[in-house]
Amino acid sequence: DALVTKEIFIDNTKKQHTISSIAQIIAKNCTDGTVCIDPSATALKDEILHHHKDVSITETDNDVIDGIRLIQNLSQKNRLWISKGCKNLIRESEGYSWKEATEKETVVKKDDHCLDALRYACMSALPVLRKRESSQENGMLDFVYKRELF
Repeated sequence: DALVTKEIFIDNTKKQHTISSIAQIIAKNCTDGTVCIDPSATALKDEILHHHKDVSITETDNDVIDGIRLIQNLSQKNRLWISKGCKNLIRESEGYSWKEATEKETVVKKDDHCLDALRYACMSALPVLRKRESSQENGMLDFVYKRELF
């Protein structure tokens, strides 16, 4: 199962943050030493790797449609749990929408940073989640995959 216990929401509308300050916020709040970030955020990745040696970055799959399907699947099976304290993630999920009348499935990319972080975390955890499903089928112990969102 996937459990989201905490979110770190950086609001750039009130104060513009630099890549360095965002990396510091992430490193300060990263309790398990691993973060999942947007694969295209190379400057942030470089900043974290260069200045925050105790934090590692998990490579993530940025496939939007597959990631959304995974989150939907986990939600429908009651395998995705989000703490009430994750107010921005909850707010974003309530406003999530798809573009209408397009040939290809396309999401409206607006106010979705927490949802993107959830997608990166779930996609990076996919091997663990699959292993859990396999273990459960074999009668082995259940476990929870916990990830904090940045």
